[in-house]
Amino acid sequence: GDVYAAGTATNASGKQVATLWKNGKPQALADGSTDSWAWFVFVSGGDVYVAGTITSGKQAAALWKNGVAQYLTDGTASAQAYSVFVSGGDVYVAGSVANASGKWVATLWKNGVAQSLTDGTANARAYPVFVSGGDVYTAGNEKKDYRNAIAVLWKNGKPQELTDGSSEASAYTVSVSGSDVYA
Repeated sequence: GDVYAAGTATNASGKQVATLWKNGKPQALADGSTDSWAWFVFVSGGDVYVAGTITSGKQAAALWKNGVAQYLTDGTASAQAYSVFVSGGDVYVAGSVANASGKWVATLWKNGVAQSLTDGTANARAYPVFVSGGDVYTAGNEKKDYRNAIAVLWKNGKPQELTDGSSEASAYTVSVSGSDVYA
């Protein structure tokens, strides 16, 4: 089978360039005129999806499908896309969007339509997304006070706090096996 990896390579101008490697061969996903990052790759059927960020003034959340970029945000507010999952023809992307107050809002896009997972009163980020049996799981963190972020798991948009805030925490992956959910 083929092996895919997503990441970033530095070009001759010193710019970070979102890159997809297939069997060790790199493919630049952006033109390298501005910084860009690829965070996650997902292969479904014959299609290759990559979640990442492109700087165009501010950082814009992006999804590449077969090397073609689709902006999930318009670049007027900073945004980042960290992971992608495809299930039943639907494409889910997890990330964060800065609101007008400068707070990061954990965000889930389904087929390009954004859903805020937090209310924007505290900084929050959504990193992974995983779909199992019609349920959509996203994980990340929310910083409800100025000291420590708490790890959060969202199931179908409803939050479950995984830590109590006594120390800095975040959930960076989520997986489901049967009825067990791991973050």
